[in-house]
Formats: sequence, C-alpha cells, structure tokens
Amino acid sequence: MATSPIPSDIKAGLSAAAEAVLAAEILVTTGHIGPDGDALGSSVALAYAARLQGKTAVATYGGDPGGLAAFDFLPIEVVVPPADAPSRPDLLVSFDVGDLDRIGEVADIAALAGSVVMIDHHVSTKGFGDINVNMPTAGAAAQLCFYLLEELGWALDGPSATCLLTGLVTDTGRFQYSNTTPEVLRVAAELVAAGATPELIGQRVYENVPYAYLGLSGEVLARAVLDVESK
Repeated sequence: MATSPIPSDIKAGLSAAAEAVLAAEILVTTGHIGPDGDALGSSVALAYAARLQGKTAVATYGGDPGGLAAFDFLPIEVVVPPADAPSRPDLLVSFDVGDLDRIGEVADIAALAGSVVMIDHHVSTKGFGDINVNMPTAGAAAQLCFYLLEELGWALDGPSATCLLTGLVTDTGRFQYSNTTPEVLRVAAELVAAGATPELIGQRVYENVPYAYLGLSGEVLARAVLDVESK
C-alpha cells in the first residue's frame, strides 16, 4: 500500500489502535446492530487480515444479522454469533458505531475485553472504550480501517480490499453523496489496485434482488400517477 496522508488529528489515535491490535493475540471486531456494508466490511476486513497474521480473530454482531447473506461475496467465514465469540478477548475493535448501546449483546464482550478500540466517522459519536478514533469528514469507517491497516503495515489482498471498497461504496451512495472527497476516491483507487472488485460489489449489492421483488415493483409502478404540478 502507498502511504496515505493520515489526518494529524487522528494520527495519534490510529497509532495507539495499531499498537493495541499488534499486541493482541485474540481479537474480536464488531459494528452496529444489523451491520450495513460499512460496519460489516470494516470489521470483517480487520478480522480477516488479523487471521492472515496468525492471530485468533472473529467478527461478531449484536441483534439479528440476517442481512449477511447479501454480502456472502466477502470473507464472512470470519463472522460468528456473539455466543461463539471469545468472551474475554485481548482486544475488541468496533467500527461505524459511536455508542456502546448500538452494539447490542456484544457489549458484554467489550466489558470483559482487555481493551476496547472504537473507530467511527459520525458527528453524533459519543465515544466508548479505551481508544477512540473518530473522523466525521471520512467517507466511511472503511476509510479509517484502511488507514489502520496502513499503520499496522499489513498488506491488502483481494478479499480485504473488497471488504473496504464495499464500505466506501455503500456509505457514499456509490460515490454520489457529498462525503465523496478526493481522498475517498484516492483510497478507493488504492483498494482497486490492491485487488478489490468493484464490478462484483455493484452486481451483488445493487443488482441482485429476489425475483418476487420484481413483481412487487411492477405492481407499485403500475399504480404510479404523473403529477404535472410538481414537475
């Protein structure tokens, strides 16, 4: 990976987070209840990368993770239910959530973990744990996970890069939202260079829908009425 201009206001936090990850032998990653592409992509990327470094690492989520099937093109074999995750890991790293209440029953693991790192990108973040990294100007938590992996010196491969690009794509509305900055696009380019597959993300996240959805959409559209006054 090329060196990124990590913002100075989060540099110290990222360095501390990297030191905590390097020191941990047993690692649990998580995101908010009902993880979206960013919470899932970030936490799976770190757990997957940690396994490649010989660490014991899993990702887990509170609540009903029923949406995981939509992301089965990612290495979600690292995901386990909270009951099957290590109950006293050396470290728990949370992505895309800034309030302990939003990780559900994973908070029980956080309470027993050796230390807790929170990585988020929301203005509303309350913060929790021992190390807090929050950058509201980031396009996604995946951008911060990218910086963390750089700080760790861990090389990206296709699966981990695809995880992070999934987070960027989904949280920027396919690079249409105002949080799509030049830095977001630069990070996305590095992820593609590292082996991420944007075509797979587009197909699986935005183009694959259940057949029944097409029938329902047809019924709804058939009842559409053009309101000339509101044009």
